[in-house]
Amino acid sequence: MRLVVRSLILVTGVWIVAGMTGCGDAKPRDPAVKLPGKAELEARARTLWEARVRKDWKTAWDFVQPRVAAASSPEQFIEWCEKSEPFIYESYALHGVDTDGEYGWAHLTYSTRIRQFPTHPAREADHWQKWYAIEGRWYPVVEPRERDACPEPPALRNLAAEPRLRERFAQASRLRAAKDWSALLKMVDPGDLEGVDESTFIREQEKLTITSERVVWVQAIGERGTVFVVYTAKLNDPSMQNLPESQTPLLERWIHRDGEWYRDLRTPAPESESAEQPTEGGAQ
Repeated sequence: MRLVVRSLILVTGVWIVAGMTGCGDAKPRDPAVKLPGKAELEARARTLWEARVRKDWKTAWDFVQPRVAAASSPEQFIEWCEKSEPFIYESYALHGVDTDGEYGWAHLTYSTRIRQFPTHPAREADHWQKWYAIEGRWYPVVEPRERDACPEPPALRNLAAEPRLRERFAQASRLRAAKDWSALLKMVDPGDLEGVDESTFIREQEKLTITSERVVWVQAIGERGTVFVVYTAKLNDPSMQNLPESQTPLLERWIHRDGEWYRDLRTPAPESESAEQPTEGGAQ
């Protein structure tokens, strides 16, 4: 599995979200489970943030994702929040919500203090909190890499540019399947091609075979594009032929240059927005 992942990173120029659960597991959703809507998200968001401001950790426990709750207890969660929750939530305002399938977003402004420095000025923030539907209920997305695996809200994206990004990704997939490596190389950002040897590029592409792929979502923000895709791949090394195919969810980077989308192989992975936001849900 690790060798397949390493080869996928070299071949596709991606940063990885493998091993995630919840928002990042990229599993197809069960169509039999009805997805909650905007009204449910608005009600859940208000309840959570009112509980945070009131320090009502018993109510906040209801927002711990099921997989996390199964490994803990309400008593442990409440004890952790009372002793270790790093933020003091002073106030909040909910300005609206949006949803797209199992993904949800709540637009908030809020004021927090750091528990260790209670005399320091409160910090004001304007934030789109990410939510995810699990078993028919909305839960806040907590883990930093899970947040990365959820798209940004439509209000922050260039929705008109996303169909073309999806088309370009499909075009690259067809070229890879046809092993038209020269044409695939031309889909790489021209700014990344300096010093790239075509024979080396081809050699990397031929290290594995991508047998299938499933696009989870695409997004365009400014000149940057992201395609969240689940690849099924197999190594071509004869000594590895007995290894089974592996499924790996990956975030593939693209960039818009001169009116067209190109594969972005060199831009460093962006830091999760969570580095700038309070912990979503304390003990989670």
